[in-house]
Amino acid sequence: MIFLDDIDETIWQITSWDEHGLLAAYDAYPSAIAVSERCHRHVLSMSFTSGAVSTSDIPTHEKGCEVFKTTDSYRLVRGVYSFVVTVT
Repeated sequence: MIFLDDIDETIWQITSWDEHGLLAAYDAYPSAIAVSERCHRHVLSMSFTSGAVSTSDIPTHEKGCEVFKTTDSYRLVRGVYSFVVTVT
């Protein structure tokens, strides 16, 4: 299992793991307060060779989730991060 700290702790079940990387996922929670948690299945991918980590939020297409039609993906990349604040 993989534990990622967030506002709420989430347990990702590993679905596959070999010398190249791993895949983990957790399903939508129908009783969750947050719409994202009710309407998306979440998948995490790690490549051990490149160090790439990505997650995808995949719509469940359940009743009440019609607004979510596309998969959103996020990728963590190596580098230096900074925050820029623009005041207008």
